[in-house]
Amino acid sequence: MKCRKYLLSGLCVLLFSFNMLGQEDDQQDQPYHVLQGENTYTWVDNSPRAFVTITVPGAEIEPETEVLGFTVDKDYYQLLPRPYESEMYTNASDTIKEIELLNFFKDDEIKYMEAETMNTTLEVTSEIFKNSDGKKFQLWYYPTPKAILDTLSNFETATRYHYHLDFVANDHLYGVYTISYEEEPLEEALARIKGITETIDVFGYYVDLDALSYRLSFNEPEEAMEFVDVRANYALTVPEWLNITRSEYEDVFFASFPDNYNIKNAMSISFYDKEDFKSFKAFNKEKLVGLKMGDNIGRTTVMIKNELEPPENSTGVSYKIQQMAGRAMYEMQYVTYETPTGYLLINFTATPETYDINAPKFREVLEGLSFDIEEAEESDD
Repeated sequence: MKCRKYLLSGLCVLLFSFNMLGQEDDQQDQPYHVLQGENTYTWVDNSPRAFVTITVPGAEIEPETEVLGFTVDKDYYQLLPRPYESEMYTNASDTIKEIELLNFFKDDEIKYMEAETMNTTLEVTSEIFKNSDGKKFQLWYYPTPKAILDTLSNFETATRYHYHLDFVANDHLYGVYTISYEEEPLEEALARIKGITETIDVFGYYVDLDALSYRLSFNEPEEAMEFVDVRANYALTVPEWLNITRSEYEDVFFASFPDNYNIKNAMSISFYDKEDFKSFKAFNKEKLVGLKMGDNIGRTTVMIKNELEPPENSTGVSYKIQQMAGRAMYEMQYVTYETPTGYLLINFTATPETYDINAPKFREVLEGLSFDIEEAEESDD
């Protein structure tokens, strides 16, 4: 995106990109990518309606792209994305339906393994839990059946346990399969797998690979990442939890918030040239102040509009607007800013159930805006 730059101290390496046939390519339009960070590897699934990143620790990687698998140091992982029908579950469904979806795929996999692979009844243990962000996971695992272990010539190197970690990722039931050997006790393996859940992010749209690469280059989590738009003349310090998504527009920044109830709230920053408006007051009137019930904003209709106090770093206006798209209702918050070269319209989009969760986070993001930026080179990337 022209005139955009991420400011940081290092650079993450995009190791390879590939498709389901295992064909590697360095093009970002490939669905699958692996990025190397500081003693980490991050898997990116940018296939339509998946948008998942998973990071595991390690120093060396051996990919098996044909089966979406890789070995990091001694640990083997296979990714198992499976689309599901909306009749089974949507993010408007309740928790019971989500658990039913998780159990459906678990039971189906167990049935297949018992009939086609292991040829015996498996001793399965399962649990459902949440990570620190409140994202729900199902972890189920089983030991390699004794009848199979008895047939192996090298008992010491045999797989002792098989683990499946499942979660909802947009329109997919996503699975992470891994194994453990004799030298890794069960408790340590479970801790390793549950630790991975703290690195999993589900984005609201295609992952911006440039932004993710830069973020992964930081050696310390507390290091701040800064997004700069030279043409719009603003800089944004990006919180660690904010997921930057691909923008199809030159003058718009997009990001999504952490997954809550399998819903990804979103925000955008849109830039407008000053020369297109008589004044900042005229801009505010056209974009927000003059809106009334029944007016259209894109494909949505204004229902209820309430003025809010703008943030301290804004000289513009702020509103909370309830908007309807079809039969779906959304809660929006808007804030305007004036920069040396233009105006910003910043939007936060949520559902009625998630607005109160992320509205404070949205204001936290706005605190990271600044407009006295240093001259930076323009980039056509």
